[in-house]
Amino acid sequence: MQAKSATESSKIQKNQIQTINDDLDLARDFLCLVKIVDILPEIKRHGEQQTRSLYQAVSAGRDLNALESQLEAFFGEPQKPAGKSASRALRSHPAIKYLGGIRKEQAIFIKKARTGVYYGVLEPDAKSKQTKIHLGFCNHEMSEEDHRKFETLVKRSLRNEKLFDKLDARHGGRIQDIQFATFLRLAELLKLTCTVKIQKDKSIGYLFLYKGDLIAAETGSLKNREAAYEIVGWKNTKIEIEKASAQTENNIKQPLIDILKEGLRIRKRKISAKKIPKIEAEKSKSFAKKEPHSEVRPTDTFDQPPPEKPLEKVKDPAKPRKKQALPLAAIVIGGVLIFAIVAGVSLYFFTSKSLEDQYQSLLVNVENQTELEQKQLLLQNFINSHDQSEYTLNAEKQIEEISQRIEERDYNLSLQQVGMLPLDENYQAEATAIYSRYLEKFPNSPHADEIAQKISEIPNRIEAADYEKLKEIAHLDYERRIAAYTKYLADHPRGQYIVQVEHLISGMSEEYFNHLKQEIPACEKLKEWDNCIHLSSQYLKYFQNSMRSYEVAELKKQFQDKRDLILLQARAENEGDNFEGVKQIFLKYLETNPDSSEKEKLEKELVKLEGKIEDKKQWETIAAYSKDEQIEVSNRIYKLKRYIRKNPSGSYIEDAKVILEDLQSEKQAIRQRQIIAQQKMQQARLQQEKERKKKEEQRIQMEMDRIQGEREEMRARLLQSGARFVANGDGTVTDSQTGLMWSILDSQQELGNCLNYDSAVAYIENLTTGDYHDWRLPNAGDLAGIYKNNNPFPDSGAAWYWTSETTVAGYHTLGGIVTTKKENVFNREYKNLEECGAVRAVRP
Repeated sequence: MQAKSATESSKIQKNQIQTINDDLDLARDFLCLVKIVDILPEIKRHGEQQTRSLYQAVSAGRDLNALESQLEAFFGEPQKPAGKSASRALRSHPAIKYLGGIRKEQAIFIKKARTGVYYGVLEPDAKSKQTKIHLGFCNHEMSEEDHRKFETLVKRSLRNEKLFDKLDARHGGRIQDIQFATFLRLAELLKLTCTVKIQKDKSIGYLFLYKGDLIAAETGSLKNREAAYEIVGWKNTKIEIEKASAQTENNIKQPLIDILKEGLRIRKRKISAKKIPKIEAEKSKSFAKKEPHSEVRPTDTFDQPPPEKPLEKVKDPAKPRKKQALPLAAIVIGGVLIFAIVAGVSLYFFTSKSLEDQYQSLLVNVENQTELEQKQLLLQNFINSHDQSEYTLNAEKQIEEISQRIEERDYNLSLQQVGMLPLDENYQAEATAIYSRYLEKFPNSPHADEIAQKISEIPNRIEAADYEKLKEIAHLDYERRIAAYTKYLADHPRGQYIVQVEHLISGMSEEYFNHLKQEIPACEKLKEWDNCIHLSSQYLKYFQNSMRSYEVAELKKQFQDKRDLILLQARAENEGDNFEGVKQIFLKYLETNPDSSEKEKLEKELVKLEGKIEDKKQWETIAAYSKDEQIEVSNRIYKLKRYIRKNPSGSYIEDAKVILEDLQSEKQAIRQRQIIAQQKMQQARLQQEKERKKKEEQRIQMEMDRIQGEREEMRARLLQSGARFVANGDGTVTDSQTGLMWSILDSQQELGNCLNYDSAVAYIENLTTGDYHDWRLPNAGDLAGIYKNNNPFPDSGAAWYWTSETTVAGYHTLGGIVTTKKENVFNREYKNLEECGAVRAVRP
């Protein structure tokens, strides 16, 4: 009977282990999600446990859609999107009790496991502009102890969460409990800059990271790419972080995933050169029968979740009515950290799962992938998580085959992309970029020579297409034809059709000259010479060796002189009375164009300008003198009258008369206006000050009378309440039972308004009632002593008073209060610090 019971117990244990194994990968995926969320920028862990979630954090700046995309990588689409109502099934879901209900603004994610349910929640808060994040696991059969152990596992997995924040140019450290490949991926994600030292036995290598990119490497005599290929192929390494190198130039110029693949190829070649030991096929004799098991995925892959089959509940035959409590979290902790189940169970688990079964499961998983890169990743994870064997070598061979398929696929894709490009001005750059990206990604490709040949043929193909277009423009006007011909010569200075195109251009010389002669009358009539100048310049540009080029050059010179004169006259008009500026413009032009055909006209204009300049200087001197308030008004008037007598018909005589009239009026009136204004202002200021002082005195007296009346009323009510409270006559009252001294008036009576908590503290600090300066906020016991248990202090009308006690609830700080309600049982109450209440001051 005992033997049978032991056998059944062993079967139950095996089933439990099988269940854990099925969920082990999903648990790793969940822990990976937690780590990824935790290292995101603007993420802060929540310090207070508000739900039963395993991980709680707050995002202060990340977009809700960005957070949803992180969770969707593990959960898939949300069961309840943000802003949508929850379904009836979701409202009754067992995970909801862990969250304390559902709110409309939440986005809720659910992923079913064999032994329970993983859940994730994003809850945006419009007021604080933050998003709360909850990640957890729900299993109604899991004990509180196991749930705490699972939570401990999550915390342990995050113990290196700030590792990369501390590794910069000033700090270093040793990386523990993290795989080399994982470290490089996280360093790339976090844009880390540092030097990584890798040690394998007696070999030492260095990887130099700059903003997450691998820019250089060295080990022994190897440098850069060759060194990187060698280092990433090492296994069982020690990783240390050292100060960042001053180097920023990228000497590797290859994506990290390509470096990892090439390192794998090199390691595969080295392994193939050695003798591969045979794999023992005989399994451990301690297990007579092989238990049926489900498909096992590679240890470190998070791509395919296990099939969602319901777990059969196993009942203990000795206790048929009691459910078997599986210590799930404790076993998952051991499985994730050391990939085995502690206390002998791990031995049974690993021996019951043959390496061949795992490899066959891997092949099925690889076959189900649609992307070649994803297939490579699954195979690489299998190699990284298993010791060398015929299966890892087969996986390496498959990776090599997939790499060749990727290379061939990208080659055909590059040809297809180039073939779809239009033959326009961007063709060469775009086609070269497509081919170059392929060569950079596959430098050793068997198609490399063919691609290089295609790149060299690009200019010839473009030139041939451009020349064919020239044959189609014979019907266009001469300007567009010449533009097309010259563009061809500029684009293809060494083209094979240059002679033919130059012959086409020379044949248009006489046609162009006749057109120029026809345009000259129109230019003269409209005084618009730019068109004729343009036509002349174009002729000289295209037909510089023509017999008519000298004649056209002379015409162009005449056109330019006539245009320049018009422009000079326009500039002179824009200058207004800046005659000196106009003079300099004319002189500078004549200096640079001494043989201008318009020289005589310009010299006559210069003579007129000299007279205008002298007249203006004289007037500016008089005007400045007349407006100088430092000079006596009578002197200024004298100067103006003298100028008017000497220049009765001058250009500025009217301006002089206006100023003279103003000065004469000003001499009589300005001073009188100033005196009157000053007298009025002085009287107004005196009257305002007098009224202000009077009102202030009245207000102060009224406030003193009111406060005195309040004190007299409270003193009378204290006498009626008994002998316990003794009024001291100075605005204070003493409690004969406790010896405490209270202000006879509270803040509401004295100020006439309520106070928030900060204002209440400031009120106490500035209080000097009774000439005491040591007033304080009472604690809850002080106030309860005079308002509760039949110890009534006269009611002032305040509903409650602030105490000196505060507490923290969630993200808010609350202040303790005591109400004036008469009651025998005193319950502590708290209010938000911004609420408005009263203060009853006490001392000492």
